[in-house]
Amino acid sequence: MEPNRFLFKLSAILLQYIFTTIVFIPIVYAVHLVKYNFHTEEIVFIRILFFAVAFALPFVVANAFSFAKFEHNELTYYLKPKQKHTVIIDKNASELLKTTVANLSEKPFWKFIEQSENTVHYSVKNIILNDDVFITAKPISDTQTELTLLSKPKLALLFLDYGRNYQNIINVLLATKSN
Repeated sequence: MEPNRFLFKLSAILLQYIFTTIVFIPIVYAVHLVKYNFHTEEIVFIRILFFAVAFALPFVVANAFSFAKFEHNELTYYLKPKQKHTVIIDKNASELLKTTVANLSEKPFWKFIEQSENTVHYSVKNIILNDDVFITAKPISDTQTELTLLSKPKLALLFLDYGRNYQNIINVLLATKSN
């Protein structure tokens, strides 16, 4: 692994660890309040911090390791929490959507949600997190289609995705090809 890529990933993981710990602090504090019958003098902040750090660790490790396979993604797409790409494909719009839906339905973690006239919505399960993927096909001519792909986490607070949304876009683009 390149040193720049390693340092970038290490700093991203540490940043997510810090923010995940910050998210867990109020939760652990509320549990301690209930446990000690709202007697705040019995609550020790270092204990709350320890538990918050301990609870955040599995989430960060699972997220980082599960997306380590996306090692060769460009770093510009690595941390974007919301990926939107538009491509032109030489195929009829209805045929393109039919092929894409058929191919994505075979994928194990892709769940079909709904389809309107020219938009398809999927939910993608990734270990702990879920993503929403929207595929919009806009006909340009009889043989060309403008395909707009949007992948974003269901939980809007997530800002580190470790290339997960970019990988969703690549999976959709691969699914547009006929078998």
